[in-house]
Amino acid sequence: MAATTPLQQQACNHRALEVVSVLLLSTVVALSAAVITVAQGAGVGTVLTTSASVFLGVFTVGLTAITYVKHGS
Repeated sequence: MAATTPLQQQACNHRALEVVSVLLLSTVVALSAAVITVAQGAGVGTVLTTSASVFLGVFTVGLTAITYVKHGS
């Protein structure tokens, strides 16, 4: 008689999915900001500074919003 094993539960790491989602959103917004800044004729330094600032801002606000919604409700 074969021994039966309990079903293995598959756990989904929602935090990792949330971080990846915010990371992708931040990247898209930063790239959009870079394209807009280049279209306005700005220099390379300005484009990099602007897109990095936008990326960090969107990423920070996104993770803060997710944390607030998860712990606030």
